[in-house]
Order: sequence, then structure tokens, then C-alpha cells
Amino acid sequence: MKMNYFLPVLVGLAVLSLAPDANARRNQAQQEGYVFKYKELPNVDFFKTDNFGYMDIGYTFNSTKVFGVPLWNSDVKWCGYVGREKNYIIITPAVVISRIAAYNREAKKHKWAPVDPAKVTNNREAWHALIAMYNNIGKASGKKFTPLDIKLPPKPTLPFWYRVGGKLVGG
Repeated sequence: MKMNYFLPVLVGLAVLSLAPDANARRNQAQQEGYVFKYKELPNVDFFKTDNFGYMDIGYTFNSTKVFGVPLWNSDVKWCGYVGREKNYIIITPAVVISRIAAYNREAKKHKWAPVDPAKVTNNREAWHALIAMYNNIGKASGKKFTPLDIKLPPKPTLPFWYRVGGKLVGG
């Protein structure tokens, strides 16, 4: 009975020994981080960063793969997409609150609509606050201005391969 398993095990070991890289030889799960653009923003100073230039709305997540096939995803969150594969800007309430405070001080002077910092409780709401501030400043500028009409879903939708495709192949 034990001889029936010997040949398949021997063939399996031979195939693994021919694998071109060490990752294929080790049957380990690998976790990789990804950043994708969700929505392009205008290239204006309001959305310009010190280190990366202009940012867009993006999202990031980690994907755990086995043999290159994504099986599960974690830590899905909104971020600032800066056009680089592994770089992004963390847009959290803590980051945006100081900007809201400065905006609200100016809002009183210019009669702009204030932004309530108490409503900024997650990354999504931090983006909504930034968009509201941008729209209020732009409308009050007196120049030609197109407001942003962006409402983000609670969580970004991952690309098909990470949501379903990898599970079909791996399942």
C-alpha cells in the first residue's frame, strides 16, 4: 500500500526541484501590498504633495498569495495615489484634522461653509472632507470652477483578479 504513494511523491519532488526560483520550491504564502488609482483629481495646488507631486484618490491593500495566486486580501483602505507602484500617502482623520482646523479659521473670514471635524472618523470621510474644502474654496474664488462630485463607497472594490479570479484558479 505504501508503494502506491511513492511514485507520486517522487514525481512531485522532482518537479519542485526543477523550479526556477526559491519561492516556488518553498511552499509558503507571500503577502504583497498593492496601490491602485480610484479617481483622478485635478492637478492643482490643493492636491499637491511636497514629495510626490499631485495626488489622486487611491486605495491600498495586502494580498496573500500561494504559488502566485491571490487567496485572501486584507487591510483595504483609501489613500492618496501618487503614481508610483509601492508609494502612497496615508489620508487619515489624524492627517486631515489639522487641515480642517486651518480651513475653518479661513472659512469664518471668507464666509465659506465650515467642515465638521467630528464627522471625519475614517479614511473615506477624510477624503470627503478634503473634497468639501476644495469645492468650497473653488466656488468662492470667483474664477471658473468645476466642483468635484465624488462620493466614495465605504470600501474600495478590488480588481477582479484579487476579488474572484485568483480564488477560481486557486480553488
